[in-house]
Amino acid sequence: MAQLKMSFRQLDASSPFPQVMVSAYTGGAHCCSLTSIFDLRPDGRWAHLELGALDGDGEPDVVDIAGNGQEEILTVDQSFLYAFASHAGSEAPVVISRYHDGVLENVTRDPAYRNYLRDDLSNRRRKWIQAGRFEPNGFLAYEVATRANLGEFAEGWRDMLAHAQSTKASGFGLSACDLKPAAEKQNGHACSSQEKELLPFPQALAAFLQQNGYITPEQVASVTETRKPVPAEPQPVPAPPTSESAQSGNSSPSSAAAKPPETDQAVPPSGLVAKSGALFPVLAGLGLVLYLVPLLIAYRRNTPNQHRVAMITILLGWTVIGWIAALVMALSQPARKR
Repeated sequence: MAQLKMSFRQLDASSPFPQVMVSAYTGGAHCCSLTSIFDLRPDGRWAHLELGALDGDGEPDVVDIAGNGQEEILTVDQSFLYAFASHAGSEAPVVISRYHDGVLENVTRDPAYRNYLRDDLSNRRRKWIQAGRFEPNGFLAYEVATRANLGEFAEGWRDMLAHAQSTKASGFGLSACDLKPAAEKQNGHACSSQEKELLPFPQALAAFLQQNGYITPEQVASVTETRKPVPAEPQPVPAPPTSESAQSGNSSPSSAAAKPPETDQAVPPSGLVAKSGALFPVLAGLGLVLYLVPLLIAYRRNTPNQHRVAMITILLGWTVIGWIAALVMALSQPARKR
């Protein structure tokens, strides 16, 4: 552990003493900061609460969001990282927690923090657009979760459908196996090959949000059951920015009106490996033939220096200059009759 930090915080407004927050960095890519809260109780005993491993290398932010003298602990829901995008493309929803009497309560949905959540969503959306809508599914998963915390799930879902990228195009996603409890999937060994196939992004997102407590089963049903009778039909989403894109027939990954999201079957990773495995020997063979072209020409023409050409080709052909020199030697020497 490194970067040990300690700070005094008035996390519990009802306590006569401040709380002690201690954090340390474990090291590693994107991980992790371990943080604990120590609280001196009225009876003289110390209470200890662990916040768990948090992404990053510092203690969580502590802010009086509502300006009422009560400090809240700001973290993010790390289950979103790598779920639908790379780490750089993933956006994790804010989690607002309040400490009281040795207990940490999630108060993200408290109406007092709605303006904070809206500002956070607005700022992140602006940065996402400025970055060229990089890895859209990573941002859209965060947006739908945040809108659900604001009581605006339906609006967030419609916006997601209008800008979502297919699972196949994004390269990231969740399978039915991923969504199973750890005890049931047994590190994937208890899942069938079909369960390991990546689900369409909207379907996976709905199940993921329900599993993590952002939406109810009724909300899942409201956005998934309407897709079953006519899976090939576009969903009722806002029209794309320009009419030309819809008329040209070239569907864009960010336009749900031009192409219904996720109607295509996701290609399982095993299928991609099989295709690349079949193509590799062909490319390797062509590369080898090209590499030996000077040698083949020299032996075909039966030139006097064919052994020298062979040596230069094999030993120095990889330098490009050596390959060109061998090719010139193979072509410049007179051919001999066999």
